Amino acid sequence: MRGMFGGVVAGLSLAAAVGCSCSAPPFGEGSLELLAPSDTFAVPEAGVKKELYFPTIVGAKKVMEHQGPGGTSETTETVTQVEEKDGMYTVTVERENMRKELTTAVYRVSARGVFLVSVGDAVNDPPAAVLKRGVKVGYTWASQEKMPTVANGIGGRTSKWTYYTLGPEEVVEVPAGRFRAVRVDAVGDQRVPRFSYWYAAGVGVVKTETQMGDTTWVSTLKSFTPGNSETPGEPKNDK
Repeated sequence: MRGMFGGVVAGLSLAAAVGCSCSAPPFGEGSLELLAPSDTFAVPEAGVKKELYFPTIVGAKKVMEHQGPGGTSETTETVTQVEEKDGMYTVTVERENMRKELTTAVYRVSARGVFLVSVGDAVNDPPAAVLKRGVKVGYTWASQEKMPTVANGIGGRTSKWTYYTLGPEEVVEVPAGRFRAVRVDAVGDQRVPRFSYWYAAGVGVVKTETQMGDTTWVSTLKSFTPGNSETPGEPKNDK
C-alpha cells in the first residue's frame, strides 16, 4: 500500500492509499448518524474556517490511530508551514510514524476543496483534487497522482488514476470526539482496495476506512491540537 500521504490519503490518515472509485459504496454507515441540530461537536465553531476542510494554521497537530489485521499503530501529523494568497492556502505537513520516520506532504486548500501537491519526491502537476467543495452530493471526478519513492526504489515517477465520489455530510464519532464530516468514497484503476474518508472543517480527515476483499483497515482521529493562530503570516481566529 502507498503511504498515507499518497493518492486519496490527502487528509492525513492511515497507510491507505492505493486508489479510489466513483462507484464505490459508502462504508461504515452503521456507525454514523444523520446530522441533527441538537448535536454537540468536538471542534468549537469559533476559530474554525468552516469552508476549509484542512488545518491551515502552523502547529496544528493530529494523532491518528490505525487498526487492522496487523494490530494497532499511530501516526502524528503536524502543520509546519502555511502560505496564503487570494484565498488559497499552501500547507506543508510532516507525518511521523511510530518508527520516527518522517514524510513531508504539501497541499493546496481553498473553498474549492483540498488538492495534493506532493508527497515526498512525487509531485503532482496539476495538484490532484482529493476533496471537492461547491459540487452536489454524488458528483464524481478523477485525479492522476504520483506515488512517492519507497525503500525499494519503486514509485516517484509512477502515476495512478484515482476516482472519487462526494458523499453527504454526516456525523462521525472517533476517539477525539464527534464531528460533522463530509464523506468521500474512492477507488483506483484496479477497483481494489476501496476507501472512504470523512473530512471535518478545520481538521481534515477524521476517519478513513479501507477495504480489500474481506480485510478492513480503519484509521480514526485520536487527538487534535489547534495551531498557534498568532504565528506571523498565519490566519487569525475569527472574532
